[in-house]
Formats: sequence, C-alpha cells, structure tokens
Amino acid sequence: MTAAPTVSELRLDPRSLSCWLALGQAVRQPGQALRWTAASEPVRLDQEDAEQHHRIHLLLAVQGTVRIEGRMVAELRAGDALVMGPGTWHRHLPLDPGALCFEQGWLGGASVLTFSHAGGCITSSVPSQPSSALLEALAQAVDPPARHAALLALIEQDQRQDVAPLAPPDPRLLAMEMALWRHLHHAEVVERMIAASGLQRTRAYRLAQRHWGNGIAFAVRRARLQLADTLLALDLPVAEVARRCGFPSRRTFTRAYREFHGRPPSAAELGADAAD
Repeated sequence: MTAAPTVSELRLDPRSLSCWLALGQAVRQPGQALRWTAASEPVRLDQEDAEQHHRIHLLLAVQGTVRIEGRMVAELRAGDALVMGPGTWHRHLPLDPGALCFEQGWLGGASVLTFSHAGGCITSSVPSQPSSALLEALAQAVDPPARHAALLALIEQDQRQDVAPLAPPDPRLLAMEMALWRHLHHAEVVERMIAASGLQRTRAYRLAQRHWGNGIAFAVRRARLQLADTLLALDLPVAEVARRCGFPSRRTFTRAYREFHGRPPSAAELGADAAD
C-alpha cells in the first residue's frame, strides 16, 4: 500500500504550494485572535446562508481581508484568526480577489484543512488527533500571546501530519456538509442534505457512508448531540438547546440524549420528565 503523502509533499503541488507558503508566513505574524461562542453570537434560524458548526472551527486570514459576520462583521487581515465555538452562528462574506482564507474544521471523522479564494478552494484532511486537542487548546487560550502560541502549534502540527488529499473536493459531499451546517436546526435536515448533493437518496447515502463511515441520519444525530453538549455547558436552558439543535421538543431531545449518553441532559430534566 502506498503511504499517504505528507502536507510537505502536497505543498509541492503547484495548486497548493503558494497557499502553504503563505500560511506559514501569515501564522508567524502576530495578529488579533478573536473568539466567538454560541453564548455571544446571535442565533439566525431564519437566515438561509448563516451556518453553525458542531465542533470548534478555525478561520485564519492568510492574504488580503477576510470578512465574517456574526453579531458584527469581523475584518480579518493577514495573520488574524477567529476561533468559533460549536453552535456559533455566522455568515461568510464573499472573498475579494487576492484574498486567501485558511479554515480547519470537521468532515466526518477527520479534521479538514481548506484554503479558500475568490475562484474556489483546495482541501485536504488530517486525522482527528492531535488536531482536536490542539484546537481545544486554542479555543481555551485566554490571552493573545497564548492564543498565538496555540495557533502556531496547530499549524506546525498540520504541516507534519500525513494527509488524505481531497483536492479537488467532491462537490456533492461538500454540499451535504454545508447543508448540515446550515440546516442542523431544521427537522428536514436529512432531506436538505440529500437535495444539496443533487443525488438520489440511495446514492447520497452511499457517498456519505464511503467518506464519513456512517449514513446521513447518523451523522446528523451525532452532530446534534455533540453540539448539545457544548450548549448545555454554557448553561443554556434545555428547551433552548433542543431548539438550536433541531429537536422538535424538549421531550424528544431528552429521549435522544439519554439514549446516546445514558443520562438526561440535566438533573433538572429528571423532575421535568416526572411532571410530564
């Protein structure tokens, strides 16, 4: 079996060489490191192009200006980073010509690295660990020097890891993932993901199974309950967590959470169940 290429080897590809070189330069230039959380940003359940992620998501301006809208519009310049906690609603504004944005998030069970520019994107993936731990350390850093050090550690690890190239990405798979981010709170999220793929239901499920290791419905359930854990940790009311995560009622959410975790989402929920 041929070994997976390293990021360093992929950087020799003409399509990605300049992106990786620019990223290495940008991450060593201390810039602002913003942090948005689900508790600090508005919930945009009625805005179709707004999205949320069920895990920590990093956005870094490599070249030019990158704009992200949450409660306000953040203008990130080269070296500036934005770390978004799970459940943080946001909207990507169009990139200007010459702008380059790096993102690290999640697709299935892998950590996905994406370079986006006005003409498209280049994507690859790395194993979930140690990326998950490094992203968590970045999200928890409380002051700018600590955040910059954590950011540098993450990018340096990305450069050392073996990767599974996804460039050019399968547009059908990325369309399903985008639909998951945008419609996780909708009851019909599975139907919207299938529609976004442009495939028949059976073929869409096969595509998801091949790349994610599970079917679409399982991916939705896992994402919702992972997001729920974060929102509950922010002390949001159980009913509000259920709404943000796409469950039709608090009771339905409680049942799904108990089946997944073996316990209710909060001690208070025990009393609510008894009263129903």
